[in-house]
Amino acid sequence: MPELPPAFSRTGTTSPFGKLDDWLERTRIESAITEKFVERASAAFQAAGFARKPKAEVVRDIVRVVALWPDEAERMYGEGVRVVVQMINGMSDK
Repeated sequence: MPELPPAFSRTGTTSPFGKLDDWLERTRIESAITEKFVERASAAFQAAGFARKPKAEVVRDIVRVVALWPDEAERMYGEGVRVVVQMINGMSDK
């Protein structure tokens, strides 16, 4: 992948692990699944009182939850990750 300029945090805080310096594999997926993902993620963030969050940031938060476990991810990354955890937990009730 081409070298990108450094990403600056909108909140003024950086990740406890440092800058975003790596990539996960790009994944092709059906457009209907992408639409459902965006719809559910948007609804979860709106219900929590947040503006819509970009798809890539929601995917990043999901990866953090899986890698760190929900409690540690919430502690380290805060409210945005908490919404993702609640979204995933709510799906298990279905």
